[in-house]
Amino acid sequence: MVDPLLSPPARAVPVAGIPAVYFNGFAIALSSADVAIQISIDNQPLINLKGSYTTMKTLSEGLAMAMARFEKVTEHTVMTQRFVENALKADHADGDKEKQ
Repeated sequence: MVDPLLSPPARAVPVAGIPAVYFNGFAIALSSADVAIQISIDNQPLINLKGSYTTMKTLSEGLAMAMARFEKVTEHTVMTQRFVENALKADHADGDKEKQ
């Protein structure tokens, strides 16, 4: 098996019979045995993923490496949902102050 963390950058190749799923939200839960991730779209649950701690840790490393590579190549820091939410809340609060 090829280690995805040691492989050169690659494109995920679509495989017939395996659906592609877009999502814009998630929730993470931990148990004594594994990690569960609930994938959602527009705050509606879509799919549940479960994996061992080892698999999820390796997935998190792979995602971190991919995002770091993307940000380096594009010279752009990708905003997180938390960052955007806080910025919008601050803007809304500033707008409320201007109305007074």
